[in-house]
Amino acid sequence: MFIHLIGDIPGGSVEENELPREVALREAMEEVNQKILIDKIIHEDSQFDASQETVFTRLVYTGRIMEQHDIILDLEEHTVFVWITSLKDLEEELIVPYLIDIFDDKSI
Repeated sequence: MFIHLIGDIPGGSVEENELPREVALREAMEEVNQKILIDKIIHEDSQFDASQETVFTRLVYTGRIMEQHDIILDLEEHTVFVWITSLKDLEEELIVPYLIDIFDDKSI
């Protein structure tokens, strides 16, 4: 089986009694060792997973790093990282489609 490695941003599932914004804060710390401040939602989409009979909703936020720390990746989640400000920074890299849509929107 051939698998493409595709670039994505830190993220995860909401745990019991947890708000989506709290998930974003937790996942940024767990996956890349960064304490962030969330500004606003810039993307939302939902998909139905028939095998789990569940709707999954993705929220993407803008934010800022509050305290710059060395990037420490959770290797079960990510194996490399790159800071980007536009899609041109990625050139040959594969990226998940929803991030292409976000970067194509010039309002962010």
